[in-house]
Amino acid sequence: MGALMSLKVGWVQYNSDYAAYLPYAVGLLQAYAEHHAPGAFTFLRPRVFAAPLDQEAEALESADVVGFSCYVWNIERSLALAARLKARKPDILIVFGGPQVPAWPEAFLQQYPQVDLCCRGEGEACFLALLQSYQNHRSRDFSPASGRAIPGISGRDTQGQFYQHAPAPRKKDLENLPSPYLEGTFTPLLEAYPQVHWSILWETNRGCPFTCGFCDWASATAAKVHRFDVERLKAELEWFSQQRFHNIFCCDANFGMFPRDLELAEYAVKLHQETGFPAALAVQNAKNVSDRTFAIQCLLAETGLDSHVTLSLQSLYPPALKASGRANISLADFERLQTQLRARRIHTYTDLILGLPGETLDSFIAGYCEVVERGQCHAINVYILDLLPNAPMSDPHFRQSHGLQTVKVPAVNFHRPVREKDPDGIIEWQELVVATQSMPAPDWVQARAFIWWAELLLFKPGLLRIPLLLLQHLGQISMETLLRTLIAAPNPLFRHIHRYFEGQARKIQQGHPMYVPVSEQINGQGELHWKGPYDAVLQLLIRDGHLGLFYAESEALLRPFFAQTQSTAPQDFWQDALFFSASYAHLLHDQDLAGLDYTTRWNAWEVYQGVLTFQTVPVSPLAQRYVKPWRGAPWRLERLPPTP
Repeated sequence: MGALMSLKVGWVQYNSDYAAYLPYAVGLLQAYAEHHAPGAFTFLRPRVFAAPLDQEAEALESADVVGFSCYVWNIERSLALAARLKARKPDILIVFGGPQVPAWPEAFLQQYPQVDLCCRGEGEACFLALLQSYQNHRSRDFSPASGRAIPGISGRDTQGQFYQHAPAPRKKDLENLPSPYLEGTFTPLLEAYPQVHWSILWETNRGCPFTCGFCDWASATAAKVHRFDVERLKAELEWFSQQRFHNIFCCDANFGMFPRDLELAEYAVKLHQETGFPAALAVQNAKNVSDRTFAIQCLLAETGLDSHVTLSLQSLYPPALKASGRANISLADFERLQTQLRARRIHTYTDLILGLPGETLDSFIAGYCEVVERGQCHAINVYILDLLPNAPMSDPHFRQSHGLQTVKVPAVNFHRPVREKDPDGIIEWQELVVATQSMPAPDWVQARAFIWWAELLLFKPGLLRIPLLLLQHLGQISMETLLRTLIAAPNPLFRHIHRYFEGQARKIQQGHPMYVPVSEQINGQGELHWKGPYDAVLQLLIRDGHLGLFYAESEALLRPFFAQTQSTAPQDFWQDALFFSASYAHLLHDQDLAGLDYTTRWNAWEVYQGVLTFQTVPVSPLAQRYVKPWRGAPWRLERLPPTP
């Protein structure tokens, strides 16, 4: 028994700087080991917050085995810490697992000799078998010749030759996997950091039935979905509520695909209404539309647990969808869901991906605009295609056949503070696709610039959001025509903005971060945060006093379109629509008020609200006076309508 108690195990699962999540992955491994081999091992407290490497290495130096759970936000720091640990204690056993470890890690192990073993597949049984074998033999050789082969383990034998054992079949019955939340696995961590507002990763099933080539999910789970027991999941929800956790992120790929998901959502709502916790439950909605999916979306949104519903498409272009292995909901279903949800004032957002193989510049712009015309008036999130090590698109043959050109850029978090250089010199990276066979590098630049233009004009903050949506709906003018006209405008200010966007896109192609530093006032002091280039443009327009010029040039560019709608809406109506858009833009930036008046003459705001809720509101006169616009231009309201 003394030998059994001698093995000490350390854990590393670093958070990104975006949120503090309890380390669910290593918690599962520890809970399983403690349940099936009680008292056999001593577990150190997991390392979840990045600190100087020497400090981290010192905290783990007493361990015999250290397990690292790695993904895009922590792989470089994990590798650096593993190297520091090996330098201090050469006989320590370093084990890497998680999605960032390649499925065939021969080159990975050769490049990073500080890593002794890699684990692939579900880790609970694999890691316990590894600990038990190492405890008994104290040998890091698990090759076939050793007689101690463990499914899912890769490493180097005593001669330095690479070996890999296929993962064990995935567990269909998940009841034998104890919950780290209910087993008290995280108690030492919670006691050590009482001031931290922890977020929770919650898993109700494992697997994904879809085969998207840009994702490493289905490739890691063989596509089949296995479920945890409902009573266990309800008990976890109760524990989250008792511990007063605010934010729960559901890890399921398709929440809502099973009938019991509605029951779970209703139980979370019941706890929320009784205790106030959890305060938020973010889910990734099922891709296939059903009445159950809709009911879950409405329930979570209307109770405030998940206020924004995802309706993801990734692309609308059939060749890009085919090359990506992606199956979308139909556009008819997309539009129907938008209509139903927006009628209940539930916000949705749609995800698209820039750089998918098969996509062209024209097809991307057309698809983006069609998403708007199909009812997405709240937000479109466009992600640059990011190649993950185990996603099918990372395969060398796939890269070559589709002409994928990539660049590694520093990984920075949107809206997070711009940090000083890491004292240990560590940078996490993302591998972005910045050109393809169907979208050459210059076209990619124009597509990236178009997205920033659309954000600036339609969504974030939407400087022309109201007149553009009204022109589309009242004038039946395509959003693509409107946006292309503005983007191609020869006006000096618009040309300057476009050149800036092009320049930022080229910088990404050269390895710069996806975002730019933009100053924000935090507690009365300026602080740089990572934001989109459209935020930088808006800040410059306000700082340099050019927002009035921007609206004057916009009005001139849109005047021909206003004229096309004279039979539906008079010129004064469009002046009022511009007024509302500009007022809202300035409200976001707390501009000074000064003594100009503005009187709206038509019900432009009410017609716009009708557009947002898929209701037809006739254009009619409605005189209403607004006073104290901001300094220098007649667009600011003193008494504002509700936030759009």
